Amino acid sequence: ANGDSVVLSRAIFAIVMGAFLSAASKYNVVQKIMIQFFVPATMLAYSSGVSTALPTADLGAIWSLSNQHPEVVLNAFPLLFMSWTYHGVVPRVVYDLECNKKEITKAIVGGSTSALIMYLIWNAVMLGNVLGDGASAVSFAGVGG
Repeated sequence: ANGDSVVLSRAIFAIVMGAFLSAASKYNVVQKIMIQFFVPATMLAYSSGVSTALPTADLGAIWSLSNQHPEVVLNAFPLLFMSWTYHGVVPRVVYDLECNKKEITKAIVGGSTSALIMYLIWNAVMLGNVLGDGASAVSFAGVGG
């Protein structure tokens, strides 16, 4: 009896979500919500995180020779390449920009560049807090000096 309720609840969930997504796609609701809510919310969260952590970051610690490990750089490449998610972004950009090569190139280069800059800023601020001398307001047990 318990197995039947699990199957039934999964079926109801699939039907409800399928109906919602089907209706939402007709009115472009998902894209509107992404653009009007989730993008601004993400930018606000990112800005808040960086502005909160920046005053306590020891950015000099990032360049310290004791924190440099070039022998492990190659280990990060698979994660680096997969994190940009081109395999999912490019088809959508091509569709949205109606195969206009100039606009597609501008969107991908501009989007990738802005994402890279945000990624580097985030890493600099977070690593500056983790690798600092321990005097910062943000501390991590067992990490740093």
